[in-house]
Amino acid sequence: MSEALRNSTGSIGTVSNISRYSEEIERLIGGVSAPKLISTDETVEDPTAFALEEHLEDFLVKNWAQTELGKEYDIYEEDGEKAQQYQTDTGR
Repeated sequence: MSEALRNSTGSIGTVSNISRYSEEIERLIGGVSAPKLISTDETVEDPTAFALEEHLEDFLVKNWAQTELGKEYDIYEEDGEKAQQYQTDTGR
């Protein structure tokens, strides 16, 4: 790993942008390209943020009982299944 790439990765818990080192990273992992984030929804401005939001939503549903809200409220259920999003007049 080059010194520039190593310096750009920061420390544990740090969010880093290493996009400019993509070719070096691909060489390091044997030429396997990282998956591309693609959104077909034109209302999504940043597909990366959209993917992170989806992961956050999944995490919250799986760990609901351990959250502060989970101690007082239950997740909405429809037909015996937990619903991650609730349909309203203005959307999900």
